[in-house]
Amino acid sequence: MTVHADGGLICPYCGSKLQFKDKDLREYKEFRNKLLTYLRAVADTSAEAHAKADEIWGMSETVHYETDTGSAVTLKFLYSADYGDAVMYVARTSVVYVFDKNHVSKASDMLERIGLLRYPEADVKNLAKNFPALKGSYSLKNGGRLLIFYKPEEVYPLAMFGNLSARDAAWIVSRMENFCAVLKFSELCSGGIGIDSVLIDPRTHEAMLMGPWWNAHRMSLREGSREDLLGVRRVAKLILGSEIGSAPKAFVEFIGSKPKADAFADFEYWDEVIDKGFGGRSFAKFDIDKNLK
Repeated sequence: MTVHADGGLICPYCGSKLQFKDKDLREYKEFRNKLLTYLRAVADTSAEAHAKADEIWGMSETVHYETDTGSAVTLKFLYSADYGDAVMYVARTSVVYVFDKNHVSKASDMLERIGLLRYPEADVKNLAKNFPALKGSYSLKNGGRLLIFYKPEEVYPLAMFGNLSARDAAWIVSRMENFCAVLKFSELCSGGIGIDSVLIDPRTHEAMLMGPWWNAHRMSLREGSREDLLGVRRVAKLILGSEIGSAPKAFVEFIGSKPKADAFADFEYWDEVIDKGFGGRSFAKFDIDKNLK
């Protein structure tokens, strides 16, 4: 189940809902409002943003690990996700994956699959910054392994935002379609486009695909980009949530559609959706006040 913008839980598959207890609901709304207020400050003045960032990180949790050489590793994180094979922690300037001894080989798989990514020669957008870049690797005393990847401070997992307006959801879909185009160019299927693995910077409209890269595999001729393109549609539906009723018809039809033959064709389709549903491409500032409701 995922957290709805109103603080309740909702199942993305059957629509079942469950409300938090009053105490939990107050804590969730307090955190979410502080996060969105911080993002507004980021867009205004860097001095105010720094103060708000410190306030946000004062609400972080801490976890400790020990390396095989006896060194202590302390992680302060705002968000975590358990993939079964590994636990992901979103820290202030990094994303950390911790693999236990039973899944330690997945760490090597992750690095190998990331290394298979390829970018066009005329890559003026520096697409590599949208994918994981290794900062450090540690073997743990318990036989596991810890991988640390770079993350800009103002980038957060989509799962932290709750429901978003159609216009805000649209630029996120554009970034996910960019992911799929790179994956197609690399002949890879990430199989990991999800609400936890996609991180966004609401100020600059940039995004990163962190994801469970150990599950990535060579793209088959039969499946092509289908798995990742379906992931784009699932994430779009989740982040819209109750806002889907006010989304442009073309956007709703895109979410319910079958992926095109490959990521390049799907990107062309998405361009049509942008034209029909939003009047073409334009930079719209992240609607903090609307998303705070």
